[in-house]
Amino acid sequence: MTDLNCVWREDLNKVKKGNRLLARVALNLHLASLAEKARLTPNPVSSGMKRLIRPLLKPEAVKTLDARARRDGDKSDKEGMTTQSDWDDVLSVVPESVLAALQEVDFDAQYFQVVALIGDTLSLNPVEKRILLFIELLNLSGALRYMCRETSRAPSHTNANRLAHSLELEPREVRIALAPNGRLQQLALVEVASQSDLEDFVTAGEVLNKSRANEVMTEKDLLSVFLEPLSPSQVSLSCFPHLRAETDLLDGIFQGAIKDHVKGVNVLFYGGAGTGKTELAKAFVEKLGAEVFSVRSTDLNGDPLSREGRIGGYLMAQVLLQDRTNQILIFDEIEDLQTINELMVSRSTGYAPSKDKGWLTRVLETNQVPTIWITNDIQSLDPAVRRRFLLPVEFKTPPQNVRREIANRILGEAGVSTALINEIAEDIAITPAAIDNARRVVKLCAAKNPDQTVRQVMAKTRQAIAGRASPRVRAVNTTIDLRLLNIEGAKSPEAVIDGMRKSGQGRICAYGKPGTGKTQFAEILAQALNKELVVAPASSVLSCFVGETERNLAELFEQTDPAQAIILLDEVDSFLADRTEAQRSWERTMVNELLQQMERFNGVFIAATNLMEGLDPAALRRFDLKLMFGELTRTQRYQIFAQEALGSADQPVPETSQRLLDQLEGLTLGDVANVQRQQMVLGESLAPEQFLRQLRSEWELKSKAVNSL
Repeated sequence: MTDLNCVWREDLNKVKKGNRLLARVALNLHLASLAEKARLTPNPVSSGMKRLIRPLLKPEAVKTLDARARRDGDKSDKEGMTTQSDWDDVLSVVPESVLAALQEVDFDAQYFQVVALIGDTLSLNPVEKRILLFIELLNLSGALRYMCRETSRAPSHTNANRLAHSLELEPREVRIALAPNGRLQQLALVEVASQSDLEDFVTAGEVLNKSRANEVMTEKDLLSVFLEPLSPSQVSLSCFPHLRAETDLLDGIFQGAIKDHVKGVNVLFYGGAGTGKTELAKAFVEKLGAEVFSVRSTDLNGDPLSREGRIGGYLMAQVLLQDRTNQILIFDEIEDLQTINELMVSRSTGYAPSKDKGWLTRVLETNQVPTIWITNDIQSLDPAVRRRFLLPVEFKTPPQNVRREIANRILGEAGVSTALINEIAEDIAITPAAIDNARRVVKLCAAKNPDQTVRQVMAKTRQAIAGRASPRVRAVNTTIDLRLLNIEGAKSPEAVIDGMRKSGQGRICAYGKPGTGKTQFAEILAQALNKELVVAPASSVLSCFVGETERNLAELFEQTDPAQAIILLDEVDSFLADRTEAQRSWERTMVNELLQQMERFNGVFIAATNLMEGLDPAALRRFDLKLMFGELTRTQRYQIFAQEALGSADQPVPETSQRLLDQLEGLTLGDVANVQRQQMVLGESLAPEQFLRQLRSEWELKSKAVNSL
């Protein structure tokens, strides 16, 4: 073709703007490739390139070019050689008039509504907008994708240069815009490959993809894809009296942040699942009166959002909400944000991670909108990240009185009995979330017997959480009364309780024969101090593996909040044997570990044993009180008989019964509890005379067992 200028249309202004824009990008890439001598493969001019410039050529010229290409192809097939096609001649020199006409078409993001909206609302710069436009052009045009696919595989800096030439930008500007800490990657608008052809070099990130899929048209639409309003809280702040100091501090922090528009205000709620973190966050912001949004974990269609999508959505919300007043964000389940092995992803896919390691650290220092972050696993957060939170608040299973209030508030309206609510409150394995799940089941089933339904749900919940279906609540068969405890080593049981109520701490060694009331005293003390009783039998701590017992002891103390619970370590003789008689090193380290944990524990610790002899003398010195629990005195035997058999401890005991009770030296609370349990098993109440006969029988059996030893 002799006159190459004759093939180009003179009325290019009649060609659709979209076609002219695609041709402009394609020609820019082609001319840059010629300049670099990096020719497209497998042909000098790809079929994609031909398709993109066809709208710019005269129809008769296109027919001629196609015919000659077919002829040259046939000739090369017959002669076994490649012939330079006229398409190469056409594109070797593009007339200035054509290039000038193409320049009249702007790189205008308005061609694509989603890109225009994102660019305007997020205040992207012209370079960032043009890169998003390129992604949309790739998405629109199969020919452009094909052309870019035929570029050679290259590292990111080479592809950045190619992209810059295609979009008529400076390569340095493109590299800055596509950097890992640039807004396009941080907002999950794009993903950048470290090694690829040009088609796969820069692709749509999850925020851009989800925005496209939901056809967002307004800023509100854009926010709704990644944020959701909080559902109302099921409880009020009054259900969290154990966190009153923390909520008061939170109120001051957020009030000040909102009033003075302070940057970098972040608090962390962490703790086990179902402990009330999200509910407290809801109740708190409701009381604060702020407008609050939560970062979605799924999109509007219910599909899960990726780590990058959630992060990008959060950062986008920071931009969109920064000029509004009285705004708070909640980001739940943040343990998922740092679970990707970025090195593995980069090596296996060729993609550089869209978040560098320090992204969260920077966010916590610069975010405009105050945020409550929530996690079940604080260990998943880097220590450098944890230090950035203004206030980390730990959530544990609430104290028993709080659990009772929560259970009553949630289950009371569902018709659940007070007795069952009290039973649920006594079980430390049951969390507020589990209680609410039971309420929902009762409502869904329209249960006629709410108690039965709740028991079934709780049994399944315990099995899943704690590996047991039944509640770990010790059955108490006798009424607990301090007057029935025969204690030596203190002025009175009441004096011990009053002292510890004032000080909030103390170490007690409770020793005595089985059934003398050591555990009952611990229960009374916990109730008087309004604290949980954490009972740890020796079997739950001892291990046959060296070092495991020490670790279990450390966990017992570390996981118990002294402000909320007291510890009862039963059968402590298993741990505190005299070290001078130890034959193995681990026996000494076990004693040392327990003594160290006792001294560090700033609360109430009770060690119970039936065998005082053989305990380590140095260990005994660590206890503030050594309380000996003895068998019931004569007066106490009268009182407990009157209480359990006659209905009241103040009832007079007949003389005949007194004479029989006088003979029962060594009777314990445990013996009385056994008789009470017999009544429960048989389902009938014993007459006073029968009750006394059963007591004597228990006493005689115990005496025979002791004598046989």
